Amino acid sequence: MTDTEEIKIYDKTIMFYPKSHQYKLVVGDKKSDWQTIDSVSRICGIVDKSDALLIWASRLCSDYLLSLPVNARSDEEVKRAVNIHREKKEEAANI
Repeated sequence: MTDTEEIKIYDKTIMFYPKSHQYKLVVGDKKSDWQTIDSVSRICGIVDKSDALLIWASRLCSDYLLSLPVNARSDEEVKRAVNIHREKKEEAANI
């Protein structure tokens, strides 16, 4: 059986399917009559950008390490380099 959550809003009933992250507006008695509600991501045309973000984070790490003198590339600097994308993300969020 599919897990669902029923949401009542105004005079409407919406069914939420957590596993697929879908919402359906309950219209009529038959499930086939229910209307799928588009998500913000679908409406805006947002696609999976995880590959691009991985490349960006890897490049930040690489650029940071390569900017250090060879004898300064300690374990601590490597740990910082691996997390430097978080610092950049926070900086951008605080603009």
